[in-house]
Order: sequence, then structure tokens, then C-alpha cells
Amino acid sequence: MSQFACNILLSGSLVGFVAVTFSLYYRLNGFFHLGHGAFVTVGAYAAYVTSLSSLRHPAVAIAVSFFVAGGIALVLEACVFLPLRRRAASELNLFVASLGILVVMESAISLCCGADTKVLSRGWWTEPMIMGEARISYIQVAAIAGNLLLLMLVAMLMYLAPFGRSYRAVCADHHLARSIGIAVTRLRLAVAAGAAGFAGVGGALWAYDQDLTPALGFRAILLGAVAAVIGGKSPVGAFVAAMIIAAMQHVLALAWAVKWQDMSVFILLLVFLLLRPQGYLGRHLRAATG
Repeated sequence: MSQFACNILLSGSLVGFVAVTFSLYYRLNGFFHLGHGAFVTVGAYAAYVTSLSSLRHPAVAIAVSFFVAGGIALVLEACVFLPLRRRAASELNLFVASLGILVVMESAISLCCGADTKVLSRGWWTEPMIMGEARISYIQVAAIAGNLLLLMLVAMLMYLAPFGRSYRAVCADHHLARSIGIAVTRLRLAVAAGAAGFAGVGGALWAYDQDLTPALGFRAILLGAVAAVIGGKSPVGAFVAAMIIAAMQHVLALAWAVKWQDMSVFILLLVFLLLRPQGYLGRHLRAATG
């Protein structure tokens, strides 16, 4: 495996954690939850704080990231978004609330931990190993494998478990789903906590691979949201789109300069919105004629 291909897999996997979990929440609730990016930052800083303690093993730090990010998301879903839905808040109101959560949580992290760049503890897990022509660390292998495992877990839940049938029913019509006995509120809480928990894991892995700042989640959610839209609100589509975005960014960085990476992502988004707004795995809905 070449170093170039390895870098694309790693970048796509880190974005994939955010893209897959964002698409799960977005498809169920129907609005852009920018606050999802804050859970990436929370997970990263939870791993950082854990790494400073005697429990500095990355497996422990990643587990802490999952439970801290998922727990905070559960509280916010119960105390903010569910009450707003009961008051028939519009998608715009929910979007603004999620933006407020992102700003407040990142500001709180800056206040508590400082706005300077942090570096997680190093150990055998950050030592490079040779795979063909590529050098990759154990934690980077864990990021790639973890994203694939997350995708497999989501696929099993969606298509092999009763959870998936309930999830798809609520996505189609939550009023009808409630009328046939599906616990819609419980499902929303479970998805919010699970999606945020795995986003926190992605944030922790991101922090092990790169430097850590409070703005980490903002960039992560922008890339993840673009991947989710391009993928047509499908977790599999979001994963593939994350890999496409990573490949495009690395090709442009190699051909021109790193500064064009993020701009190219939004050009790709604009192209999809103009030519295929439902995403490449989304279904085109024909307007009804009377």
C-alpha cells in the first residue's frame, strides 16, 4: 500500500465517523444538527483529559469519549430538542438551536481547557509500522478499522434488527409510526446518544492523529455534513462520500496547495446540489400532478 492511499483512507475514515453519525441523526430528525460537531470536540477533549491521568491507554480514553459525548447529547436531546418539537418548532428553529449548542460548547471548552493547541500523550500506539511502502501508526489503523466496524454495526442495526424497522418507519412518518405503537421519543434519544457517542470516538481518534483545538468540531461537522448530503442521507453513502472528499483533498494538495482543500469540498457540494440534490444514493421524488 502506498503512503498516498494510506493517507486517503485515514482522512476518509476520520471524516467518516462524523458523516455516518450525522447522516443517521439528520435522516431521522430532518434538520442540520451543527451541534453534532461539538460532540466531536467533546470526545477529543475527554480523551485528552483521560490521557493525562493514570488511565492513559487509548482504549480507555476512547471509551470515555464515547460515554461523555453520548451522555451530553442525551441530556441536550431531552432538555432542548424534544421540548422544541413539542412546541412544533420549525426546522429553522432547530437548526439555530443546534448552532447555539455548537458555539456555547466550544466556548465552554476554550474557557475550561484553554484555546491553545493540545497534544495527546504519545506511546507505542503512535509509533509507525511499515505496511508495504506506507508508514502508519497503530492508532491510525484503529481509526480505519473503527470506521469500517461502525458502518457494519449501522448496517446490521438498520437491516437485521427491529431497531432498523422502527427507525425507517419514523423517518417516513413519525406521526404514523407513533400511532402504530413505536416509541418515537425513545428512538430519538437512542439515536442522539449513539450518534454523538461515535462522533466523540471519531474526535478522540482525530485528536490522536492531529493537534487538538476547540475549533476541531466545527471543521469536522462541515466536512461530515457535506459528505452526508452528497451521500443522500444514507450512512453507506456518507461513508463513500467521505472517502471521495478525502481523495479529492489529497489530490489537490499534491497537485496545487493544501489551502485549496476545503474550498474544493464546497465546490463539489455545489455541483451535487445543482445536478443531483438528492445525493448519489438518494431517491429522486417526482412531483405529484393533479
